[in-house]
Amino acid sequence: MTHQTADPLDFPVNVFDLRAFVNVFTNNVGKPFHPDSISSWFRRFIKENDLPPIHLHSLRHTNASLMIAGGVDVETVSKRLGHADPHTTITIYTHQIRTADAAAAEMLEAFVPYKK
Repeated sequence: MTHQTADPLDFPVNVFDLRAFVNVFTNNVGKPFHPDSISSWFRRFIKENDLPPIHLHSLRHTNASLMIAGGVDVETVSKRLGHADPHTTITIYTHQIRTADAAAAEMLEAFVPYKK
């Protein structure tokens, strides 16, 4: 009998089907952690590493803001955040979208200077 090594690309789920990844934080047997466990761990991590106090959910907003600032279109940002409608993303991140739009306008102005 020969020993067969597992193929790391032989996933038991379709990795392109996001419904397969509903539990972001799981233990070593794949069971989801209780949300309070993750929040408690994150607070301890922040304190032990002398970082500014932020909530775990703030990372979600940071992620969205960085995507918008990086020029990712709103529909893609919306899908990655799990919003059913891009309008939700637009409503929540209006300020970041306006800031990104202003930066785009400034960049264009550098290439096409406005003469009075």
